[in-house]
Amino acid sequence: MGWMAALLSILLGFGSLASQSGAAAISLPKAAVQAELTQGLESGVVRVKFGRALTEVSVDAWVGEKWQRVMSGIQTPIAGGEGRVVGVETTAGKKTLEMRGSGWSLRSEANLGGPSIRFVLTANLEKPVPITGETTLLGMLVPNAKVTSDQGPMSIYGGNIYGAGFPVSYAWQPGVETAVFFDLTHATWFGPATPRRHLDARVVARPLENGSELGFRSFAGHSTQIGPGQIKLVWHVATRISQSQPSRIEALARSVDLVAPLHPSQKAPKSLGSWKEYAKDLIATLRRSDAGAVIDRPWNDGALGLVPPIQKVVTHPSHVGQLGSDFSTTNNHLSPSLLYLRVNPNIADLELARQKVNQLPIYFNDQGKFIGWNPYGTGSLAMSWQTLWFAIETLRASEVSEPGEFNPSVAGRFLMGAQGLEELAKKSAYAFPQWWYPDSKLPAIQNDVPDLGVVYEPWQVGQYAYILARAHEIDKDASKLAEAKRSLAALFETVRFQVKNARYERSYSDPADFPIAELFGNAYGAVASYKIHAITKDQRFKEYGRRFLATLLRLTPWYEDQIGPVASDLSSLGLFYPHGGAYNPTPWETTEANLCIAWVLANVPNAPYRQLLVQLSNLNRVNSFGFFPANWSPTVQNHAGPEPMKNLFLPIEPFYTFEAPGGHTGAPILYSSTSLWNYWLYEALAKCSNPAIMVLNLAALDGYEAALSGAERRFLLHNSSGKMEECRLQMNGLPKGTYLVERLSNGRWSTLGRFDSSALEKGSAVGFGLGPNAVTEIRVRNLDPKVSARVAEQTVAQKGLASAYARLHLMPIERSFPLAAGFKKAMDMYRSNQLSEAKKAAESLR
Repeated sequence: MGWMAALLSILLGFGSLASQSGAAAISLPKAAVQAELTQGLESGVVRVKFGRALTEVSVDAWVGEKWQRVMSGIQTPIAGGEGRVVGVETTAGKKTLEMRGSGWSLRSEANLGGPSIRFVLTANLEKPVPITGETTLLGMLVPNAKVTSDQGPMSIYGGNIYGAGFPVSYAWQPGVETAVFFDLTHATWFGPATPRRHLDARVVARPLENGSELGFRSFAGHSTQIGPGQIKLVWHVATRISQSQPSRIEALARSVDLVAPLHPSQKAPKSLGSWKEYAKDLIATLRRSDAGAVIDRPWNDGALGLVPPIQKVVTHPSHVGQLGSDFSTTNNHLSPSLLYLRVNPNIADLELARQKVNQLPIYFNDQGKFIGWNPYGTGSLAMSWQTLWFAIETLRASEVSEPGEFNPSVAGRFLMGAQGLEELAKKSAYAFPQWWYPDSKLPAIQNDVPDLGVVYEPWQVGQYAYILARAHEIDKDASKLAEAKRSLAALFETVRFQVKNARYERSYSDPADFPIAELFGNAYGAVASYKIHAITKDQRFKEYGRRFLATLLRLTPWYEDQIGPVASDLSSLGLFYPHGGAYNPTPWETTEANLCIAWVLANVPNAPYRQLLVQLSNLNRVNSFGFFPANWSPTVQNHAGPEPMKNLFLPIEPFYTFEAPGGHTGAPILYSSTSLWNYWLYEALAKCSNPAIMVLNLAALDGYEAALSGAERRFLLHNSSGKMEECRLQMNGLPKGTYLVERLSNGRWSTLGRFDSSALEKGSAVGFGLGPNAVTEIRVRNLDPKVSARVAEQTVAQKGLASAYARLHLMPIERSFPLAAGFKKAMDMYRSNQLSEAKKAAESLR
């Protein structure tokens, strides 16, 4: 029986809610003390029953031709005693029940075909309610729950520090699964005199003798009371018929399935200006004398001398006016700077960026065979997430460089670095240590908080697998693909580790409990998994990609922060926390997460949570402006003080939140890639005349040269408003020529027309309408086949030369030295545009 037929049967067969065909009119006597609301949702038919008290509220689902209890009883210290149903309301497609007691009211709301039942509990406390120990602020019982999931695992820092971004608890019981989503936008009663929202409270799935409690619990910390005043809690209950029992990590993915439609991101953001303005100012800042330096740092390519030596190195410090540099501070903004300058050429700035690309080999550690943070030597310590990202940025910088400036040592050293990373991965059995010794590749204690001892971040397997998958794309080494597959399978199936320190002792055997110490692994792990699935068609990796996305989505706020005037003037929705113990979004992690999200949207048909990922990208387009002092209101400026205002277009680290009010206090160069990447993603190659429509450049992690040359550009467009919007699409930086413009519809590309580049750049050629919250894709291709053929030849030749460079450096010198002259001839062929010959010559060097 379909859910609509079941709904009609239920409404007609159960007389407690009088119903007529069509409007399903409802009436109740004024003195009613119980009522029920039966509603068809996306996932089936659900019934909410109100009794004489909050403890008698229940939720049932229609499963297998009968009602099954989903949840029962509302437990809360803020309201109690008998209540009375005072309102039952039916409007077009919406039903509401309301019950009131002494000083409180409860509303239950459902939209026909919507994703959930919404509950609103309001209590007016005349005096504070004391809390001690662990207190259930709000909870409901799921009977016979077999598998649960909740807000997130304990962070590596221990204590009551848990993930702050995902206020959802989930339970599977035979036949049905349930997720409870708390919309904390409305919980503005949190504050200094009450529990602090994330420091003292979290969303939990707590085992009980007769099931599990899904709810919101307080941990005694900064406060011992709630109220007085009005206390409001809003939560959604989403259910789905489910006969298959999930693992706990699969339970997390299913909980995201259920609550993704509830993410409050459908509003159209206001237009705040252009990312180009911010990126342009950053480029100017990076060349200031107090924001960078050129130092003597001679380097040559060893005995082989396959590339020219360098004498001087361009550096950038962590903050303007400071000294010192490392890979992160110097290169955080390198690849997006090059993209900006290729669209907006400036000879002096381009030369500076080229110099920085050519110096990347100095960061390669010859002894350890990895790309490290220190250009002056090995260093005594390394961090897994950083070292892995250094490899990713090295490859990225090579791929965004102009073809005529190709330096094989950059991508070549990326390939060589896979050897050292594999040694690290295997020595740690894929549970990457957060800190490690470069000489031995053995774990080191946590350098920031030594009390933690040795801690691990196994999710960095995601970055590791991504690096190996990209390396395999270049050199076709089957062992790299096999190792990437092995590492991902180990993460989800076999990784086990223990942590014992002064703060806690814990054994980890389930990825659902693995702490997230940096989101880079979760973001790039999704890309790696889908890449491997595309190659192998192994369904395991498709599922791994979904699970990586689910863990990544734990690290973004699922509601607007409205606690206090500073929070109200900012908007953190759609930004990302850096790790599972953070209360503030941060710019670098937000940027890297969105690059991976864009790649998934471009390359994964019917991607999990696709609509939510689109909406998050749109929120990033607008809300990331909040990282920059140039965009702050006077309220935020007064909170932050004068120091950040000295660098209006450098992003601050981190964002302000009530739990961690020290945000918005500094403007470091280290995290400054945000404006440059956002310019590339949302404005550099195309834009819409209507700011309500996002134009997302899908060349986020690859496809740069095809997009810049006009061989092929792909864009995802999203109407973020609740009404029909018109768009005139304007191209930028499009080489002269004739272009085919196509639109994706029902899985097929349909032709919008053939246009001259000048018409496309004027914005006069392509226009169309988009419905409310609609998503579409546009493809622009140069009709001259020589353009795409040239890009393909350049790419293949570069891969061959990079592979040959790495191969020669990794073989014994007595074998490689006689081949050096042949490599230099292959490079001469490349520079003279003999691309096919260069590739063949490089391939022969073995």
